[in-house]
Amino acid sequence: MFFDDDCVMDHFWLRNVFKIIKSTNAEIVTGPQLPLKKNYLNKSNIINYSWLFEKKYKSNIQKVNWAASNNVFLKYDIIKKHKLIFDKNLNKFGVGEDQLFFSKLNNYGHKIYWSKSVKVFENIHKHRLNLRWLIRRSFRLGVLGHYIDINLYGKFVGFIINYLKCIYYFVKAFSFIFLFFNSKFQTQMLNFFFRFYGRLIGPFFLKKIDFFNK
Repeated sequence: MFFDDDCVMDHFWLRNVFKIIKSTNAEIVTGPQLPLKKNYLNKSNIINYSWLFEKKYKSNIQKVNWAASNNVFLKYDIIKKHKLIFDKNLNKFGVGEDQLFFSKLNNYGHKIYWSKSVKVFENIHKHRLNLRWLIRRSFRLGVLGHYIDINLYGKFVGFIINYLKCIYYFVKAFSFIFLFFNSKFQTQMLNFFFRFYGRLIGPFFLKKIDFFNK
């Protein structure tokens, strides 16, 4: 099991995990991380921008390609079988080690299921309540996306996939440009634009970027 060190598990977390395993034959089970309702910041009018990066699905149970390490259950035998470890090259990003780790397990054929009922809760962090954090995180995810693609698909195919996704994020950002002064759409546009920008320059500046020194 993997969790963030500051999370609180739902009372029925383990029971719901085994329900998902029984109904789907899943080998890896994950779910949402939600803000604690008791946190005073949750009652304020300040926007918690981390909601943009939380997975959202219409169905209660969804087969997915990867899991976030803030809320996941898997058997140790799976890790032992593939001798898989988290990529230390991603330490400077502060994110992404889990995406690459579980994407590899998905490529090996292990079934990953996300369930709305397998939930954990966390406090809202003050540093996530401003646009600067949103922009920096979106940019990191853009650069990171290139690194993950070449690790999963090889340099040539990964390079092509990166720029196809780059175009996608640019189009998404442009679609919000006339709604920029609406705060909700502004955050969406900034998220997509800086993911686009991160993927655009990522292949050329990946090794030079040091996020923890900025």
